[in-house]
Amino acid sequence: YPLCALAVSALDLGCHSVIQLINNLLDKVNELIIVGGMAFTFKKVAFGVEIGKSLFDEAGAKIVPELLEKAKAKGVQIHLPVDYVTADKFDESAEVGDATDATGIPADRMGLDVGPKSSALFAEVVARAETIVWNGPAGVFEMEKFAAGSKALLEDVIKATERGATTVIGGGDTASLAAKCKAETKVSHVSTGGGASLELLEARSSRCCCSQRLLEPKLPVLPFHIVLAILLINELFEQKK
Repeated sequence: YPLCALAVSALDLGCHSVIQLINNLLDKVNELIIVGGMAFTFKKVAFGVEIGKSLFDEAGAKIVPELLEKAKAKGVQIHLPVDYVTADKFDESAEVGDATDATGIPADRMGLDVGPKSSALFAEVVARAETIVWNGPAGVFEMEKFAAGSKALLEDVIKATERGATTVIGGGDTASLAAKCKAETKVSHVSTGGGASLELLEARSSRCCCSQRLLEPKLPVLPFHIVLAILLINELFEQKK
């Protein structure tokens, strides 16, 4: 039975919280896509890739080897970007470039999106998953120059939904991306719980029940659906056991 694919990003929450989330989810998923700022930490620490001015988590870096060892022990495949869309500054007017793991990101540039080879790799992962929980865009989609990776991933998730996969978008920037692309009704569920939904995934809290909703156009938003949303996520993670 397949298997949870999950994309996490340090763009939706702090890098340290991402570390906690990854650690917990390694017990629950079969494949894990890591994008955004956390991916650069993994790339630099584990593979020696030059990341320029990209986001890097000093504290989280110390735990990366431990997480990779845990993933190996659990048989979880971790997927990271292999190419990048770069910028000389964090701004809509930034000069855009490209980089790969082989070239590295120049010291005066930062990675703000994944490149086409990464998108193709992630599409293969999503295509074989039957349960997908997604939190974290692939790049700074609010700037059109750096939106291609996130939009490609969203299209992959929509296609997975159409073929019968259960797809959950976990709030924050990812929910904003779905709304911007008018895709909220094209996936199984979109959380409006923001950070609270992440706490549920981290197994720290269930308080997100106060603001979860299922996207069922013909049904009113009632406490009944709030409970269903939480049961849905919990049940998905039970499937692997």
